[in-house]
Amino acid sequence: MADNGIGSRHGLSERLDVTRSTVYDAFDADWSGRATDKMIAQLMVHLGADFGDLIAKPKSGRKPGQKAAKS
Repeated sequence: MADNGIGSRHGLSERLDVTRSTVYDAFDADWSGRATDKMIAQLMVHLGADFGDLIAKPKSGRKPGQKAAKS
């Protein structure tokens, strides 16, 4: 997002012309989350990104949205 001048979820909502609640429902502050197909399609169009650029496989066995245990 930073490469495209988007520094916050609020900024993304303005860029995509959607409500902040739509973006906050899709993404956490670290850009992880569960975006809808429609949100991903909008990101692809507005950012000129490929699907693979937007989707990352989780790095751990945690379930989506589950926070890591603090050490």
